[in-house]
Amino acid sequence: DITRRKEDEMKMLQLNADLRDLTNYLQDVREEERKEIAKEIHDELGQNLTVMKMDAIWIAQRLGEGQEDIADRAKNLLKVTDETVLKSRHLYNSLYPQMLNDSGLMDTLHWHAGNYHQITGIRIMVDGVIEESVLDAKTKLALYRAVQESLTNVLRYAKASQVGIELYEADGCINLHIRDNGIGFDPDAVDKTMHHGLTGMMERFIALGGSCVIHAAPGKGTHIAISVPALVKAAD
Repeated sequence: DITRRKEDEMKMLQLNADLRDLTNYLQDVREEERKEIAKEIHDELGQNLTVMKMDAIWIAQRLGEGQEDIADRAKNLLKVTDETVLKSRHLYNSLYPQMLNDSGLMDTLHWHAGNYHQITGIRIMVDGVIEESVLDAKTKLALYRAVQESLTNVLRYAKASQVGIELYEADGCINLHIRDNGIGFDPDAVDKTMHHGLTGMMERFIALGGSCVIHAAPGKGTHIAISVPALVKAAD
C-alpha cells in the first residue's frame, strides 16, 4: 500500500527530526552544566588558591634562623599550591574553553595541541585556515570537543607518537580530519567507555546536520572525518 508506506516514511522522518532536536537539547544542557562548573572552579577554587599562595609566601618570608623545617614546609605548600593552580586552569579550560570565544577555533586548537604535547610528549600537527565567520558558536564548540575527545582516546588507547589535525572549508561545509599513527582498533569491538565517546561524537554532528565517520582497523591507526554545514557568508 503506497499511502501507508508514505505515512510510515513521514513518521520516520519526524522521529529522526525529533531525535536530532532532543540530541541538540541534551548537548546544550551538558555544555551549560560544564560552563557552570567551570565558573565555580574559576571563581571559588581560584580565589581560595590565591589566598593560600599569598599566605604561604607570607609565612616563608617571616621565618628566621632555626626554623628551617617550617620554611621547607612553607616552600612545599607554595609548590603544591602552584601545581594545583595549573591543574585547576587545565580543568577549567577542558570544561569550558573560553579561548574559543576570545581567540577563535584555529588559535584554540593550536593552543590545545601545544598543551597536549607538553603533557604527553605526543606530537600534534594542526593545519588549515578557516574564517570564523562561517562558524556559529555551537559548531565551533562541537569541532573543539571532537578534537578534545579524539586526543583523549589517542592517549588512552592508540599508543600513537603523532596526530594530524586538518580543518578547512569546502563546498559549503566545514571539514575536520583527525589522524593518528597508533595501533588502531576494531570499531565493532571497542570497550564501553570508548564506544560511548565515539557514539556521542557522531550523534553531536548528526544533530547539527553533518556527519562523523570513523575509519579504523587494528594496526592501521585511526582517521576521524567530520563534515558539518558552514554558515552562509553575508554578501559584501
